[in-house]
Amino acid sequence: MIRSPCKIILWKVHPWYNGGMRTVMNDKEEFKKAVIESCINGTITVKVAADRLDFSERYVKKLKARYKKIGASSMIHGNCGKQPKHTINANIKSKIWEIWSTPELEECNFTHFQEILEEDFYGDTKEYCLHGFIDDATHQVTGLYMCENECMHGYLEVTRQNFKNFGVPLALYADGSSIFFPKDKKLTIEEQLVGITEPTTQYGRMMKYLGVDLIHAGSSQAKGRVERLWNTLHDRLRTEFRRHNITTIEEANEFLKTYIPKFNKRFSIEPKSQKSSFMRLTKYVNLDYLLSVKYTRTVDVSNCISISGTTFVIDTKEILHK
Repeated sequence: MIRSPCKIILWKVHPWYNGGMRTVMNDKEEFKKAVIESCINGTITVKVAADRLDFSERYVKKLKARYKKIGASSMIHGNCGKQPKHTINANIKSKIWEIWSTPELEECNFTHFQEILEEDFYGDTKEYCLHGFIDDATHQVTGLYMCENECMHGYLEVTRQNFKNFGVPLALYADGSSIFFPKDKKLTIEEQLVGITEPTTQYGRMMKYLGVDLIHAGSSQAKGRVERLWNTLHDRLRTEFRRHNITTIEEANEFLKTYIPKFNKRFSIEPKSQKSSFMRLTKYVNLDYLLSVKYTRTVDVSNCISISGTTFVIDTKEILHK
């Protein structure tokens, strides 16, 4: 599902580590200590010390000053004992070791083991695209839907959720995707003949029908709210999918319907004004018809039309071709 590469590292514990804090210098640090001591004692010059350690003379002078102030322990690397930011959680390490120790994997190589880990931790290892809307005033997620890639279908399903559960918004901030905004700014002759005055997209046509303004957000900063939402969902949904044993995109989309209210309860805020800008969807609007992609095709002499290489026969006795 939503996932990021997971690097697995098996650590070897050396005797000079004490609960993660190293107290004994390794060979490289012992050599550095000996050279700096010789430099301090005047046995060798700073230049010679720099050549032996392959450091700059300026850095050797810093090491001398640090040694005089702190002592020999200053030769141990400064990050020693600190927990790296990318450290794998102890529970995950324990789980990995538990899987690795099973008799069935005794002759398993590391490449195969990595594939097994991906199955155990992520289920379906294929990556999917999450479509979503978030209300700028309340920080409430108004729709989530997952597809194999970013597509019109995903955005139409999120729009459907938004309209049914919250209402019709005044405006939508969207990126420069061709789903929302036309790449070609010129009108075709057919468009001019039917009275279209400015180029638009299928999605733009739907929003214009309901009076929703589509605003082009030209950068990630302009869409800051939803960009931060992706970071939060990326972390949380991977865990939630594992907790609920969700391994298919169909199961994920069913789960998202119940997850949205829980997420909003945790992260939404009170708006500055209690007056909602969402307009209730009127009964005369057929949502299925509105949120449908419409194409213009010419009927041939056999009452057939072709869309994306597929031929459709219109079931009528009337001859439609004129």
